[in-house]
Amino acid sequence: MKKNVLVTLALTVSAAFAFGQGNVSTVTSTGDGNGATVSQSGATNVADVTQNENGNTGNQTQSGTSNEAFIDQTGTTNVANQTQYGQGNSAQVTQQFGFGVASTSNDAFQYQSGTDNNALALHYGESEESDQWQFGQENTAITDLWDLNNYSYQYQSGYRNHAQTYISGDNNYLTQSQGGDENYAYVEQTGNNNFSFQSQSGYQNVTNAYQTQNGHLSDQWQSGSWNNAIARQTGASNSSQQYSYGNSNVADVNQSGTSNYAQQHQGLDLIDGWYYFIGSDGSRADIDQSGEDNDARQTQLGAGHLAETLQGGGNWNGATTRQTGNNHSSNITQTGNGNNASVSQSN
Repeated sequence: MKKNVLVTLALTVSAAFAFGQGNVSTVTSTGDGNGATVSQSGATNVADVTQNENGNTGNQTQSGTSNEAFIDQTGTTNVANQTQYGQGNSAQVTQQFGFGVASTSNDAFQYQSGTDNNALALHYGESEESDQWQFGQENTAITDLWDLNNYSYQYQSGYRNHAQTYISGDNNYLTQSQGGDENYAYVEQTGNNNFSFQSQSGYQNVTNAYQTQNGHLSDQWQSGSWNNAIARQTGASNSSQQYSYGNSNVADVNQSGTSNYAQQHQGLDLIDGWYYFIGSDGSRADIDQSGEDNDARQTQLGAGHLAETLQGGGNWNGATTRQTGNNHSSNITQTGNGNNASVSQSN
């Protein structure tokens, strides 16, 4: 049985289109293949869409200031689209299982342009996608993904932006991209074979990646000034790669387990496999690995660098540090048997 209920405050809606004042729209759908479209133009609008069961689509478009949009979907193959233009907007999407209905293959797309925007997406199922786009100042985007084969993309342009993602499950994929000033990106992944990519350009950026269990990959790219990258991985066969080219960058890796790999490039380089981007001042790189059969590699270009590698509590670890420029310092400490270390310094 399908039930469609549309509750609309008609007088308020007509006033909003004519004069741009506080509209309220609520749509509730139960059944399969339902579509709900809400378009509001004006200020202080509120839109709420609730859809139960499968194959439903919810579309919300708002233009103005102080808008709010909420979509709640249960079931499979649902799509939520939220677009907001203006200031002080808030968008929230929740996609999850219902009573006797699994949650798989749901997608959520959130687009915000303006200032003081806030986007939150909650997914509790398999093979789901969350896209968050924010343009402006002081935006916040948070995504929570639970289960398998999920994808999260967060893009922010402006300054004082904040992107944060929590992922629990296997084979999940995350991309965080920030362009502007004073951005902060954070990811926490629990499970196996998850991938995290974080990219920042601008000033005073900070990015953190925390991954637990096995087979994870963390990629962190920073360009600009005062950047900071931290990666924490616990488990086996994890990989952490940190790339920075700019001024006063700090990169830090901590891995606990076996057969882990860590690579740090400051100023980049590589040459034959490409990269380049020569130049990074006042950088510092730290790698701390505990366990066996781990590999740590550091490359620093420029002046005033410090590289430290610590490998302890296991055997058959390898460490390589290469530094070019002036006033460099390198310190490698290894405990155990069958370890090897190489340091190369040149001006």
